[in-house]
Amino acid sequence: MKEITQGKRKQVWLILLLFAACFVIYALWNCFGLSLISDGIISTLIDSVLIKALIWILPVMLFIKEEHKFKNMFRGRFPVLICIIFICATAAFLYTIRILNGFVNKYVIFDPMFIVLSLSAGVIEELAFRGGYFHLLVEQIGFWPAAVINGVMFTLMHYPGLIVGNFSGLISLRTLLIFSMGIAFCFMYHKWKNLALNMTVHTVWDILSYLFCLAG
Repeated sequence: MKEITQGKRKQVWLILLLFAACFVIYALWNCFGLSLISDGIISTLIDSVLIKALIWILPVMLFIKEEHKFKNMFRGRFPVLICIIFICATAAFLYTIRILNGFVNKYVIFDPMFIVLSLSAGVIEELAFRGGYFHLLVEQIGFWPAAVINGVMFTLMHYPGLIVGNFSGLISLRTLLIFSMGIAFCFMYHKWKNLALNMTVHTVWDILSYLFCLAG
């Protein structure tokens, strides 16, 4: 673990405050802002792409130091074989959940719009949480502390209802899974230095979750 100097400690607190501010804005938007736009493809794109990008990507990118170029997030070689292995493991894990939930003979009506939702989540969340928050934290405090904090951040992002006291579902296997995924994605980025790997696996995970685990 890296030595945490006073300057690094201050930097970490600034990063945490930035996340807290973004989370409050995102949570308020989810709880109250969504009612301002009507349902439909346009509103879905505004909410899942535009608003999400403005809240999560823009602030953390502005916070990143000048020498942390955008291209550095993709500087590593894309590990095709590793990507295939992760995708196969993802498919096997999610299909096992499908079987355990008795969804084998139940199917969802596939909506192409979910491809857009999954892609936006895979790209935006990886840019913000691994390319942004994790990258900033790991330089200050080392891998494991940064990964654990990032896992907590990633989990909180999926529970915007906390802002209005809605704690339902917080203590669940889903929470543990999201937290574990946050750490796993940190490991992937730290190991292979290519955010494209994270984005690919994250997007496929979301698509397969929809197809395998939301049936019935």
